[in-house]
Amino acid sequence: MARRRRERSPSDIKLKQPDRTGPSEKTLLQLADERGLFEQALKKEQANKKNTKAAAEKKDQADDDGSELELSPATERILDTLLWSVSITMLHFTLDVLVQHQYSVNRIEWPKVWARTGQAWLVFAMLVYTLHLHPSSPRIVPRLPDRVQPAIRQAVFFSSRHCSSSPPTPPQPGHSTVKHGVPEQRYATKLDPEWLTKLNFLFNGMLKHCAVTGATALTFDDGPFIYTSHILDQLETWGVKATFFVNGDNWSRNIDDESTPWPALLRRMLNAGHQIGIHGWSHINMSSIDNATRYHEIHDLEVALFKILGKIPTYFRPPYGDCHIQCITQLHDMGYHVVGWDLDTRDWEYSTEATWELSLKKFKSRHNDKHGDNHLVLMHDVQQMTASDLLPAILQSLKNDNHDRHNVTVGDCLFDPPQNWYRLPGRDWDRNPS
Repeated sequence: MARRRRERSPSDIKLKQPDRTGPSEKTLLQLADERGLFEQALKKEQANKKNTKAAAEKKDQADDDGSELELSPATERILDTLLWSVSITMLHFTLDVLVQHQYSVNRIEWPKVWARTGQAWLVFAMLVYTLHLHPSSPRIVPRLPDRVQPAIRQAVFFSSRHCSSSPPTPPQPGHSTVKHGVPEQRYATKLDPEWLTKLNFLFNGMLKHCAVTGATALTFDDGPFIYTSHILDQLETWGVKATFFVNGDNWSRNIDDESTPWPALLRRMLNAGHQIGIHGWSHINMSSIDNATRYHEIHDLEVALFKILGKIPTYFRPPYGDCHIQCITQLHDMGYHVVGWDLDTRDWEYSTEATWELSLKKFKSRHNDKHGDNHLVLMHDVQQMTASDLLPAILQSLKNDNHDRHNVTVGDCLFDPPQNWYRLPGRDWDRNPS
């Protein structure tokens, strides 16, 4: 049974007022104030700030004394020169090695690379020391007003650029040697003053311009054919060397069959000092096929040419001049220089007695225009009018313009020695890449 709670009435609850009299004893704040604790804490805080500031100033002073060496202005100028010249020379060395790797199929000539690097460092050091504005030498030419000093520095800089754009002239023609069955020829020419723009194939992968001033490289595609022999006769008569980019199965058939005239024609080209390049087995567009098909298009022709010549060309011209970046990369991996042209005679289009002179007109107008007189000329030794009329007219035109002594091969356009125009098969030559 639950117990019942007893309720209290309001009258039974007594009310009391709160105590507002305050503490009867001293508080902690009062005790701390009486003992001076607040004043001691304030003095201690001020002393700590003062000690911290003094320590920081002392540290800064020590850092300043230890980091700044008292170098003379001349010493600083020499150190600046070393820094800049070495940095630029390393860039020069890197580009030189890349160029050697691009051109030299066999090997990189390291002694020559290091010699050029040393020469470049001397030139860069001299230019930086002379032209770099420095407090130790604010004037490049003494006793002249300061306002003309920047103009003088710019004039010296651009003059040095102009002079450096013309390398030494190669040896004069005269003696000739035979290497790998190809007569080696030298031409008394020099690099084009705009050689940096001419060698744009370093960036887009395809050579389209001859880098030799005043030189013309005559090239013939799609052969050999029944007119090739007549073209070789004319080139021999005029004493001109040319480049032939051959097919394996285009206008001619069974290029390596000794019962046909083609192997003898190819050996005649080689022995006469002309350059032989690869143009694909069947003249298919190299950008329209996959890597495996492209490999067979090139490799099958390599096998045929090795059977005939005993070596393999290292220069390749894609049919129709079409080779996208994947194509160019594969060809570079296979050891080829990819070659285009910058003067197309279109002899395949103007191939009749009534129209062949239009090809000659295109050659003359382009050969003497603002682009200069050094070109890669495209013709076809499978065209009858090219062999009978166009080539003799072009050779006569070159002679009239005093360019007949500067007809070169494509390899000569790169200053690439004849021993680099061909190579022997590698160990993985028969390997079929996936």
